[in-house]
Amino acid sequence: MMSSETQTKVEALLAALNEEALFRQIDEPIKRARELFRWQEPRQRTHWVFMELLIGLVEFLSPKGTRQSQTPADAYAKAIRLLDQQCSRGKGRGSEEALLDFLGLREGAVEIIVECIAQALANEQRQRVVQEILTAHLPVDWEARCEVVETFLSICREVLPPEVMNCSPAQITDCVESLILTIAQSQSSLGQMLAAR
Repeated sequence: MMSSETQTKVEALLAALNEEALFRQIDEPIKRARELFRWQEPRQRTHWVFMELLIGLVEFLSPKGTRQSQTPADAYAKAIRLLDQQCSRGKGRGSEEALLDFLGLREGAVEIIVECIAQALANEQRQRVVQEILTAHLPVDWEARCEVVETFLSICREVLPPEVMNCSPAQITDCVESLILTIAQSQSSLGQMLAAR
C-alpha cells in the first residue's frame, strides 16, 4: 500500500528528471557559454597553442563552482579525457584526431573541438546531476525502496509494459533506477512530440 508521502516523493523524482528541467539546468548554460567563447587565431598553430585552446575552453565552459578548483593541468587532462571518450570518429583517440585536425588546419577544426567538448561536458554534468537526483530520492532501505517501486509502478502503470507490471516491487527494486530514467526520458520525449503537433 502506497503512502501519500511516498507518492509525493516519486512525483518529485520524476519532475526532477524531467528532460526540459535538465536541459535548462545543464545544457542551456553550457550552450550560452559556448556561444560566448572566443578564440583568436594565432599566427601559427602548434601543439602548445592546441593545449592553450583546450585549457581555455574547459575553464570557460566548466560550471562556475568547479573553475576555482581546477588547475590548467586539470583542465587539459579533462579536455583530453572528454575528447577521447566522446569525440572519436573511430579512427583513433579523439584527442589525437582533434590535434591532427587542428595542426593540419582542417577547416572548422576549432569549431568542431569547441562543440565536441561543450557537448561532452554537458553529457558528463547531466550524468552527475541525474545520479545525484536518484541518490537523493531513492532510499537505501530495502522496505522503503520497495514502497517507492510500488508507488512508481502505480503512477506509471499506463506506460509500463505488462511484463513489468506483472513483477512484484521486490523483483524490480535492483533495476528501478534504469526503469525510472527510461520512463522519465520517454515521457519528456512524448511531451515534446505532442507539443510540436
